[in-house]
Amino acid sequence: MAPTEVVERLKTFNNPGGNTTNSDLEMAAEVLGYLVLEDVVSARWAHVGVCSDNSPTVSWQIRGMSKRSQVANCLLQVLAI
Repeated sequence: MAPTEVVERLKTFNNPGGNTTNSDLEMAAEVLGYLVLEDVVSARWAHVGVCSDNSPTVSWQIRGMSKRSQVANCLLQVLAI
């Protein structure tokens, strides 16, 4: 079961005023994957990448920004660090 705060912010047909989309949650999962990898393996001077079939996440990472999602832009800043 998802936390109430996440459910309330999720943009759906019933909640068009939400500011978080499913693609934003996919991007958050990708960032979490990088953070776990960084904690488990010393990746200081290594090139790492994740194979993903999520088109918005891949395009946001290639471009380094999202034109529409402020949430994705914040997550991309985490990846840039």
